[in-house]
This record gives sequence, structure tokens and C-alpha cells, in this order.
Amino acid sequence: MDFLRELRALSQLQHPHIVELQGIFWSDPCSSGAIGGEHGAWVMVLGYCAGGSVNDFIVNELRNQPPSTPAAKQRVHTMAAQLCAALSHCHRHGIIHRD
Repeated sequence: MDFLRELRALSQLQHPHIVELQGIFWSDPCSSGAIGGEHGAWVMVLGYCAGGSVNDFIVNELRNQPPSTPAAKQRVHTMAAQLCAALSHCHRHGIIHRD
């Protein structure tokens, strides 16, 4: 299964800008449409990100500042550098991010 192979790869990565995989479990089927749905599903438990997602950053942080301000440019530059460092770490370990 591709999903389980990806989970194994993620579990081996340790980097300050990659969310840590805390664990996985199988959610049994349920008729209520909750996590496992009617067929069941693998569920990933990821580490907590205090700063939120990249989307949260874009929506909440950048919309309050004109994108041309030095502060906004610096925040975008910092986040881009962190993203590049995380992707580089993945590539050094033979993992290519495809999302």
C-alpha cells in the first residue's frame, strides 16, 4: 500500500520543519460516517503545530499586512526557506514530496 509506505518513510524523517508522525491506527468501519466511514481507514496522528498550517499563515498573517511591506516579505522569505530546507531533507533521504 502506498499510504503505509509513505507512513514508514515519514516516521524516519526528523527535521524541525517536518511534522512528526506520532502514530497510526486502523479505524474500524462505522455506520455514523465518523473517522473510519463505512469501510474503515488508516489514520495518522501527527505532532501539534502551534503556528498552524501554511494556509493559516497565509490567511491570518499576510492578509493583515500589505504584501509589499518589509515585514511581510521577510515572513514569506523565512517560510520559503524553511520549506526548502524540509524538502531538501526529504530528498537526501530518498523521499520526493508529491502533493
